Amino acid sequence: MSASRENGRLWNWPVGVAVSALLVLCAALGSVTVGGAARPDGDGGVGASALGVGPRTQGGGGAAQATAIWEFWVTTAAHLAGAAGTNWRTDLEVHNWGGTQVSFTVELLKRDQANTSPQSRTYSLGPGQAVRYNDLVSSMFSFSGAAAIKVSSTYDSLIVTSRTFNDQPGGTYGQFVRGRPLAEAVGPGEQGRVIHLTHNRSTTSGYRTNLLFVNATTASMQLNIDLYTAAGAYLGRLQRTLSGYEYKQIDKAFEGVTGSDVADGYAVFSSPTSGAYFFAGASVIDNRTGDAVFVPHEKVLGGTPPPPTPSPTATTPPSGSYGPITFATGVNSSTGAPINPGTSFAYGLTRLYGIWPWSGITPNTAFRYDWYRNGTSIGGGNSTLPYASGVAWQWTDGSPLPVGTYQLVIKVNNAVVVQGQCQIVGGSTPTPTATSTPPPTPGTGSLAFRLTWNGTNDLDLYVKEPNGTTIYYSNKGPTSTGGRLDVDCNAGCDPARMCSSPIENVFWPTGGAPTGTYEFWVDWYKTCSGPTPTNFTLTVYVNGAVAQTYTGSLNGVDSQHYTYTLGGGGGGGGTNLTMVTPSGWSGCVVCNYREVNPPVYEFLSIYYTTHVYWAVQNTGSSAITGPVKFGFFRDGTQFFTINYPNSSGWPVGGVLGFHYALDTGSYISAGTHTFMVKADVDNAYAETNESDNTCSTTKEWTTIVFSPPDEVGGTLPLSDETEDLPMVRPEELLVVDQGELPRPPKV
Repeated sequence: MSASRENGRLWNWPVGVAVSALLVLCAALGSVTVGGAARPDGDGGVGASALGVGPRTQGGGGAAQATAIWEFWVTTAAHLAGAAGTNWRTDLEVHNWGGTQVSFTVELLKRDQANTSPQSRTYSLGPGQAVRYNDLVSSMFSFSGAAAIKVSSTYDSLIVTSRTFNDQPGGTYGQFVRGRPLAEAVGPGEQGRVIHLTHNRSTTSGYRTNLLFVNATTASMQLNIDLYTAAGAYLGRLQRTLSGYEYKQIDKAFEGVTGSDVADGYAVFSSPTSGAYFFAGASVIDNRTGDAVFVPHEKVLGGTPPPPTPSPTATTPPSGSYGPITFATGVNSSTGAPINPGTSFAYGLTRLYGIWPWSGITPNTAFRYDWYRNGTSIGGGNSTLPYASGVAWQWTDGSPLPVGTYQLVIKVNNAVVVQGQCQIVGGSTPTPTATSTPPPTPGTGSLAFRLTWNGTNDLDLYVKEPNGTTIYYSNKGPTSTGGRLDVDCNAGCDPARMCSSPIENVFWPTGGAPTGTYEFWVDWYKTCSGPTPTNFTLTVYVNGAVAQTYTGSLNGVDSQHYTYTLGGGGGGGGTNLTMVTPSGWSGCVVCNYREVNPPVYEFLSIYYTTHVYWAVQNTGSSAITGPVKFGFFRDGTQFFTINYPNSSGWPVGGVLGFHYALDTGSYISAGTHTFMVKADVDNAYAETNESDNTCSTTKEWTTIVFSPPDEVGGTLPLSDETEDLPMVRPEELLVVDQGELPRPPKV
């Protein structure tokens, strides 16, 4: 056991406790001389750790070398699109307050999966310095989605903070999330309480509460979440199972236990699993603006969740008629009619509904509902029946729901008024009984973005115009530019709006689409009855012709974001980027171990920078005024992306030479490799010829240490053959993606 003191209390921790799906900064022993800013040292991981430190080194102002790994947990981070047009990003900041240079490791703990071998990056930071990683989920790990972050170090002189914000054209709205030490995790016999919560069922007013939590150990654990009103009235329990280092999020959590708004409430997190440690919190989001506030858990020692508020003792039998319960994979939210009803369902469902009518009651009658699986409670809550007659439904969720017998029990005045059961078994997922109709004919005009997919799930298309206006189901238009959403299939899983071949379409009338860069993406709005995952195709049309096509697959989260540039940016179909070989060059891509012009091939070694040179000509009929991205590929796999801002424009016929100094040891291992450069790697431009924007060279990278000539590191004069070629220098190229390839070992 190791121990540390915090706020006057002695915390004891067993050696071997590790942290879950958060971004973790872990510092390794040793230091690297860095001039001012943190730099990557390589990929790495942290094994078993013990929380706590030995005696601090007194004097000298230096960081005390720890006898164990110091961990800091950032409970939520993201690079994704959310509900109501929100666009979430996370910046991470690390400060070394000590007097000694330290190393630390950042780990990405992805949502809804075990993360016992997470992606990681290791950096060094000088004494008294701070470093900020903007949009680190994407820029550091090339990931799109939600995650937690873990930061670890063998020195205790780090401060870790983060900001997760909604990035909008008019500005940002953000929430501060502190990197919490492992000593603040909720452990055995403890509770994590999260207060100041609000939830409104409206999507255009009030607030919504999303609950966030991460397993801080490598072992699986059970998590109980009990929800209450501010007055202490028990609403119900949510339960989740977390794999090692798994991060999860429950959106609109109060809707899982009540059908009413919650003006003020709180959550109690606890675990019955021996040896479990976790972090929890909530994000309370303004439905009008997308502004979010993060509420971390406060640890209560030795407590247990308070008992549920008892149902009233039955004094008279409840009046009225209730039931029967019909189980289904969906429900028509307008009529209450079940979608795909039955008593036996194939494994693969992520939501099961219990639907039941009532009549002849006093309006606002209170009732209690409880779900059971194989006789064990899996959740429940309290609600009211607002009218004398109507239809109610409850549901239970899973990823997917396990096989078993499911029972729903409804009580009024503490007496059972109706109950029913069904089964989930092996086999293929049943399909809805609702009649599907062909979708309306989508508009095309001068520009159109069209989403097509298979099955009955509700996917939504979002398109952000160059002026920042986003078109989607809640803002269909026409906008000020004429853009509008004209087809919206499978909306809300409503059988009346199901389409046999689902489409969503956003278009502008002929001559109406403004020039500039459009951002577009797909949102998984609701699971109806499958299939999961759902495959989709995104097609961009310009004047009725296909300009670009993208394909993907979704499983309950948003797609990556795509961009398309129309008109002056080169998206109108007259653009073409072609890799060329200038006179005096040995190829259209040349790799040198030293900076030299003209860039003829020289020997390469993993111990020296690889200077990459390539040349590109705009052979199209339109000038390019927007940025251009280039991808680096090693043996067919992309590992690096850089951005050329193109601030001066790229005229028709213009040839540009590019030079980038690549950190060889981070991306290239010893041996023979095919190195390829691809222009317009993100397909931002609809080129007239998509097959001539790549060029490759096959070379050997050795482990030889050369005896270079004096001019190594300098630049030789350009020859007469290439002196007129405009060269884009390394400092003009911006790294936007560092890939996920593991760093090769030094030989």
